[in-house]
Amino acid sequence: MFCPECGKELRSGARFCAWCGAVTTGEPAVLETRFCPACGAEIKDGYAFCEKCGEPVGRDGEVPKRADLTRVPTMTIAANLAVERNPTGEWSYWDTPDVFTTGAKRLLRFSEKEDRRLASDPEGAYVYLVSPGGAIGHIFTDDGGERVLEWVYFTETDRPDTLPMTAAECE
Repeated sequence: MFCPECGKELRSGARFCAWCGAVTTGEPAVLETRFCPACGAEIKDGYAFCEKCGEPVGRDGEVPKRADLTRVPTMTIAANLAVERNPTGEWSYWDTPDVFTTGAKRLLRFSEKEDRRLASDPEGAYVYLVSPGGAIGHIFTDDGGERVLEWVYFTETDRPDTLPMTAAECE
């Protein structure tokens, strides 16, 4: 049986929810099946995010806050973390946002090449970010001295409207 308020599993016959304190009928509650609006996967009771794509799917219209972005010092570390978070997926490069053709091997090779290229950067101005779904971005200082956020690679699960758009949102 499940709590009709918070969805947590309860002992059979419980009159109150041990998690939220809601009064129950003592009878098994029938919970509505939910589906992810992004990918259509069935959402298990009590889950705030889709297991398949990471989409926020809060209860009763509440949208949960996404997990914080992970900050790392090199693109190679970022790429390895992105592949760990999205092991079977493909990435899109920033200038071809609707074409997901970069696989894990290509992403890792590019990141190693990029780290070698930037090794001569005296200021070490780059900070790499990895989203919960495996998108990779970087923050750098442009020629005018402003901090800029650029999403370099992203996954289908990390739509642009779910990612921060400015460096200030991340720092």
